[in-house]
Amino acid sequence: MVCRRLRALRRNESGTTLIEISVTMLLLGVVMTMFLSFVASMLVTFFIEMGVLLVILVIFGNNIWPWLPLVLLLMAVQTVFVTGFSLALAVLNVYFRDIQYLVGAILLQAWFFLTPIVYKVDLVNLKASKPVARLYTVNPMVRYVETYRDLLYDNRGPTLVNCIYLTGTALIVLAIGMAIFRRYESRLAEEL
Repeated sequence: MVCRRLRALRRNESGTTLIEISVTMLLLGVVMTMFLSFVASMLVTFFIEMGVLLVILVIFGNNIWPWLPLVLLLMAVQTVFVTGFSLALAVLNVYFRDIQYLVGAILLQAWFFLTPIVYKVDLVNLKASKPVARLYTVNPMVRYVETYRDLLYDNRGPTLVNCIYLTGTALIVLAIGMAIFRRYESRLAEEL
């Protein structure tokens, strides 16, 4: 038993002990588990908020039942998008600690007002110039809000263009986020 422990402490070619490697791998598992648990908890919050909205819509006589499967599918696509975005931000936050304040206080608030949540997208098309209106529609959250409005308020299905765009951007953002996370994954435990 003592011989096994001494062999475990033996240094490998890079100069690190197997115990250090094991601790690093354990920390990476903890980091990924914490990240995924945070995304899952936000998803539960999203489901509760959406449930409250659906109850209010039913009380006011809106027929949401035929569109409910599409709403759930849209929520799943949005979760994929947010997960990819969060993976990249998590890595940035490890290296630049103040990024959480920049993103949370400034960028997300700006993104909120650049998304037609409290106003309709038609207002932007009427008031803004053509290049600004085109640039505005590149924001993927504009399409999410439009699609939620189509399904929940207007009782109509989303356009095929919106479905393709939302699914494509969600998968691309997830791939980019995972690539960034995997590239820096081995150094995250050291930086933490």
